[in-house]
Order: sequence, then structure tokens, then C-alpha cells
Amino acid sequence: MSYLEMEKQFKVFVYKEGEPPVFHDGPCKSIYSMEGNFMYMMDVDTKFQTDDPQKAHVFYLPFSVAKMVQFVYLWDSRDFSPIRRTVVSQKYPYWNRSLGADHFMLACHDWGPEASFSSPTSSSRSSILAFFAGGVHGPIGPILLEHWEGKDEDIKVHKYLPKGVDYHEMMRSSKYCIYPSGYEVASPRIVEALYNGCIPVLISKSYVLPFRDVLRWKAFSVVVSVDDIPRLKEMLTNISSRQHIRLQRRVLQVRRHFEFHSPPKRFDIFHMILHSIWLRRLNVRISDDRDVMFN
Repeated sequence: MSYLEMEKQFKVFVYKEGEPPVFHDGPCKSIYSMEGNFMYMMDVDTKFQTDDPQKAHVFYLPFSVAKMVQFVYLWDSRDFSPIRRTVVSQKYPYWNRSLGADHFMLACHDWGPEASFSSPTSSSRSSILAFFAGGVHGPIGPILLEHWEGKDEDIKVHKYLPKGVDYHEMMRSSKYCIYPSGYEVASPRIVEALYNGCIPVLISKSYVLPFRDVLRWKAFSVVVSVDDIPRLKEMLTNISSRQHIRLQRRVLQVRRHFEFHSPPKRFDIFHMILHSIWLRRLNVRISDDRDVMFN
């Protein structure tokens, strides 16, 4: 019902200011491609757009963090202030009246906070119990590697994949794909697992799952605490074949919410992002003396 209401009512004002390549432009063929694709869809799918800021529920800032890293950031400086200055300007009254509370940006790059097709795999073809490959980007990865890297044929854990081994083929050949959360929330690994029909195994202390307002993640993933990493094989082996099949079927069902289409399709990633913003929009009252109150 909330989604249908969004389709009828939700209006977004897109700022026109700014020039490419940082504004109104973004990557469309990389792991950061949603930045560019979402920007493009907001331009061509006008049913959510309004040119009248007084009628807008939210305001979209059309910039790409990946492009900022390329064109604004001085490499190896560790100085993020140029990126922050690029985003916010005192001349935008609708930002100033709410202190940005009704504004949003879309960032796939893991520096986003600094700014403020595979075929489904059947259970019978899954010869590997669990798989992980990736560098260390947080406190949980080293614990996983310490306990499981090179230790067990059923739990394939690698910091770096052996030469000649295909990453996505390993996912398709695995029942479970392990996802230890890192420092940021920008890793594509969890979505790659869904694309490849692999059940995500979520290991986190405080990770906010995508679209958790409407998706019941425990219905199509396995949640493991950090303390239970040594028991990972035991926990996954104890999942019955019937339960595994149920989880995998739900993975294939929910995958459509993470797929990108041009033009957009109902319930796809473009609409799910908008719906997430629709659910989270703040009820902001602006007083004449510019005091901002949040309900």
C-alpha cells in the first residue's frame, strides 16, 4: 500500500545547478554505476519530478561521489574538505530552510558519507557449502580469514582468489555466500550474491540492511554473530535441505528489487530507492524565523 501511494503522490525536485562531470553525470558501467543510472532515470522518468519546489516532498542533489573522487579529491591528501564544500552551498534556500533534512543524494562509493546477468543456481548444482573472497575492509574480515582461510574444503574463504578462478562462478557453485560487513556500507558483495542465486550469510555488528523497512532479510538470508564465526560450518550444515531450498527460492524472488531496468520496472532498484526515501522522509515544519523543528 505504501508503494502504491508513493506512485500516486511522491514528488521530487531535482536541482538544476552544477555542471558535468561532477553534477548531472555519473558512472554507468562500473561498481558505482547506480550513481549515473539513477541520475539518468530521474531525468527521463518524469512522473516523480516536479519543477515547483513548493510541491516537492524531497530534493535530489544530482552529483556523483565517484566523479568527485576522480575530479575534486587530491589523491593521497586525506583531505575531504573539497568534496564537502562541493556539495553544500549557502545560496540554496530549500537546503537552508531545513538544514538539508528533506534532501537526499545517492552514493555507491564508500566515501559517500564524506559528502554527507547471472543465471540462478539450483541446490543440486551447489557443490560448495560457503564462499567468500575479498580484501580486508573492516574488523570482521580478519576474524573470518583467521578461522577459515585455507582451513576447510567446504568453506572456501580467500583473501584473494587463486589465479584462473572465476568469482561469479564460485558464487553460482555455492549454497551460501559469506558477507562480513566492513567500515562502510558500499560493498556490492551482498547484491552479487542475490544476483547469482546464492544465499547471503550476514556477519555484522551494526550493519543496516538495504530496504529493511519492507524486506524481511531473515526470510532469505542467514544471520551469524561475530562470536559464532568459529562455528560457521556447523551452523550452515545444520540448515536442512528443505529450509535451504526455501531460502534460495526467496533469494530468487527478492532479486528483482535489486535489478536495474531501462526503462524502470515496478518494484525494481530505481523504484525501491525512491520508496525507501518516501518511507524515511521527515515531517519538517519551517517557521518564519528559520527555526527547524522535526516531528
